Amino acid sequence: MNTRANLASADHVLSLTRVLQASRQAVFQAFTDREQVKNWYGPKGFSAEIDQFEAKVGGRYRLNMIEPNGTPHWLNGRFIAIEPYDRLVYTWCWEQGDMKGVETLVTVTLVALGDATQLTLEHSKMPNEKARDAHGQGWASSFEGLSDHLQGKRR
Repeated sequence: MNTRANLASADHVLSLTRVLQASRQAVFQAFTDREQVKNWYGPKGFSAEIDQFEAKVGGRYRLNMIEPNGTPHWLNGRFIAIEPYDRLVYTWCWEQGDMKGVETLVTVTLVALGDATQLTLEHSKMPNEKARDAHGQGWASSFEGLSDHLQGKRR
């Protein structure tokens, strides 16, 4: 597993890069197929439920990442750009907590590395370093679930 993080403190942008042992198509579908998203999205130990998921430009999504103790974490957004197998851009807005109503932006870029895929995730428009760092921990843990999913493991 190879994960690198670049935490740009000046503009509170989180950037994570991970090499996954799967094709770009498989990784892209893991981000855009409702049933696959439900299988891996959220930090390790969390489960996910999806209320709405329209993976098309302008489409909306609403999902809940649920802690092992049952605490819900609802978020929603809309898809801005969908470039099959290369790039995905969507907004991200928490429905509760310190960041309730703050819209951030997630950009996922995929590059083929032979049979593997380099995934770069940039989560921008963070209001402060604390939010950026907390999301960094969440995404890094989520990538463990994504890797497991791509290897055929279920939550």
